[in-house]
Amino acid sequence: MNGKRTYVIKGAPIAWKRSGRQGNYYYDSQIFEKERARIEMLTQDPYEIVQGPIYIDLTFYLPIPLSIGRVKRELLEGKPHDKKPDRDNLEKFIFDALRGVLYTDDAQIADGIVRKIYSLEPRTEIVIYKL
Repeated sequence: MNGKRTYVIKGAPIAWKRSGRQGNYYYDSQIFEKERARIEMLTQDPYEIVQGPIYIDLTFYLPIPLSIGRVKRELLEGKPHDKKPDRDNLEKFIFDALRGVLYTDDAQIADGIVRKIYSLEPRTEIVIYKL
């Protein structure tokens, strides 16, 4: 892999859910498989799956609640998102969904940045580099 690869997944980002006393994570398998198929289609790439250590830059653009007035909604555009879902749960979902699509295993992710931002156009932007 030479250089970087950039992908945009349109639509509101999905997060892992936590349940139970042990804090186990779960997901609705139908939602996960549907999202994974959509991600796989959007990230189809003429390149091979990345092998070895990688850097991944994730930016989650989360929707601004409709309950907020139009003026305040516009003011929130591009600002840091400080509400649920948690950043790590968004990250876990996308890392698992990309396993076998962009890389062999999410254990390959050696470095990266994750951001949550309010947006009127919800999406997930992924930039991946081979280290």
